[in-house]
Amino acid sequence: QGILSNVLATGNDAEQEVVDDAERCFLLHVSPLKGKEDQVEGAVLTFHNMDAEKQNKTLLRSSQAKEQKYLEVVPGILMLMNAQGNLVSMNKSGCELLGTDEADLVGKNWVDEYVPRSHQPLARTFIEQAIEGTLDEEFECPVTTEGGEERAIMWRAALLKDQQGNVTGVVCSGEDLTLLRQLNAALQKSEERFHLMMESVREDEFFIMDAQGYIVSWIGLQEEGRNYRAAEMVGQHFSCLYVPEEFQSGKPMHILERAAEEGRFEEDGWRMRKGGKRARAYVIILPIRDEARNLLGFSNVTRYAREQNGALKPRELNSPATSWSAALQELR
Repeated sequence: QGILSNVLATGNDAEQEVVDDAERCFLLHVSPLKGKEDQVEGAVLTFHNMDAEKQNKTLLRSSQAKEQKYLEVVPGILMLMNAQGNLVSMNKSGCELLGTDEADLVGKNWVDEYVPRSHQPLARTFIEQAIEGTLDEEFECPVTTEGGEERAIMWRAALLKDQQGNVTGVVCSGEDLTLLRQLNAALQKSEERFHLMMESVREDEFFIMDAQGYIVSWIGLQEEGRNYRAAEMVGQHFSCLYVPEEFQSGKPMHILERAAEEGRFEEDGWRMRKGGKRARAYVIILPIRDEARNLLGFSNVTRYAREQNGALKPRELNSPATSWSAALQELR
């Protein structure tokens, strides 16, 4: 009644939200109905159902909140530039990678501020092609962080257009390749060291055993007739390589216990060669553990002494096995 009385008295339009008995929301629009002499003779009431509109607004806000949450957690760089290449927004992960806040980078030219000078011409070409719609492939271009660190980034781009089809900006996503390349380089280095170790096995005996001492991998010496082959040793308990008195005393298992507790066991002692002959040898045993420090097994490196004129010669027992040990520590 209030809004109707006001319109009849003033002759001006008015609007007001109203709720009916079923708790449905309407927008009431009241317009004056005037006669020939501009006298208000009545009013026209129009009701617009607001429920659907409110639901759409709620859904829109929910969708925007989800999009914002996604932008905050998506890895790598996700940024929006205008047609001039100036930054409009950037996700949280991208800001953290660059070492800055979004408020500090908005409005800055991306190429001038964050691309190394040597790559700036190429980066400008990339942006121009993206805006022209001629960029069909990924593009690698590094960035420089606020701390001066250069990071290798693989880029992808998508155009933003208005309803008339005019380009309004570019959305770019960037994947940081720096860590991946560092890991690949470290892996390649480890593989090279491992191959070098395999080359040096001509004079060393190397095998891996499980946590109970059973051999699971064997690389024997290259001297034919005097040494066991892998087919003979895999599945055997490593204690079969010890002389009878040490085998009977339980020394092999005590050795594994010490290696597990102390992180290393080494000795200059006696071992059994193929054919039942004793030989002096220098041995290093290292525990193998996973990232949680659970014991997975052991590695064993053995170097045998040579016989010369009836006497045993240690032939540099320490240095080769020690180099194996250092390399194995790095590989683990």
